[in-house]
Amino acid sequence: MPSNKNKQKELVEIVRRHYINETIILDGYKYVECQFDACTVKYSGNKFELDDTAINSNCKMVFTHPIAVVTSKLLYAKFKNEKSIQILDEYN
Repeated sequence: MPSNKNKQKELVEIVRRHYINETIILDGYKYVECQFDACTVKYSGNKFELDDTAINSNCKMVFTHPIAVVTSKLLYAKFKNEKSIQILDEYN
């Protein structure tokens, strides 16, 4: 009997949408030619794809999984002089 553990869940594809002031969940989605303006973008550590998609600097990034939080802190350390980056840690 085949195991379901190896079966990857397909990503839900969203094409050519412009989101303004919305909460966006990355996990489980593939965004193609989308744009996020003044949005809260949440990531919990699961698979997602961004294909020619813009997350504008007025967006807030929220990481809710420990691995994603660590990654966000590393990115923040690297780009801390960029005034447009805002990272929120909702895991703790």
